[in-house]
Formats: sequence, C-alpha cells, structure tokens
Amino acid sequence: MLAIVGGANLIQSPDLSIMLSNMSFLSPDGRCYSFDERGNGYARGEGVATLLLKPLSRAIENGDPIRALVRAVGINQDGHTKGGLTQPNMKMQAVLINETYRKAGLTKANTRYFEAHGTDDIPMSECILHD
Repeated sequence: MLAIVGGANLIQSPDLSIMLSNMSFLSPDGRCYSFDERGNGYARGEGVATLLLKPLSRAIENGDPIRALVRAVGINQDGHTKGGLTQPNMKMQAVLINETYRKAGLTKANTRYFEAHGTDDIPMSECILHD
C-alpha cells in the first residue's frame, strides 16, 4: 500500500490579489508578520508539496527515512458560524483539537510543531458589535 499526496497553490490571475489589496487584506510591505504587532495584512504566495505515505512497517522494512507519523486525523465543519470562514467557532476548533489528540493517544505536551492560521478579527468583531 502506497499513497502519493500532493497539493498546489498557484496564482494564475491578478484579479483576486487586486480585490484583496483593495479590501486592505494584503500587507502594503509585502511581508506577513504573523502574531506580531507589526502585522498589517498578509502576503500571498505560491507553493507545491508532495508526500509519499506508506504503512510504518513497510517503511521500516524498506529502510526508508521516516520524517513523521500520522497517528490520527480529525475534521469538522461548523456551518452555523455567523461570521463564516473568516470567523471560525473557537469552541468547536478546541473540541476538534482535543478529540484528535485523544484519538492519537497523545497529550498537547507531545507537540513539537504546529501549523497556524491567524486572523485579526478585531475590526470584524467591532462591525458585529455595531450591527
């Protein structure tokens, strides 16, 4: 058993970048300062990645370098969030994270790396409060 998993993000048209810039989502510096007081928007980028997945026993048998293990996966979707994609439900995200750690048999203290998506929704929160 073997799986090749890949993904790509290619910017093939300027239309979305122009729209995002006009809406002040993009950083005028072209830099993304995630979780930093200098943050003033985000910078778009392109990328391609491919992973080869196989059962651990087969990778060991073949002498393959093992970079990571997939111990559990989790997914949720909260279609009832008032703010939509840009304002996810923090409670449901915490439930998903905790459930996935539980399925994997891990504690959060085992975490060495994580991928984050950070949005500054203070202006959005202020808009919601005024509605």
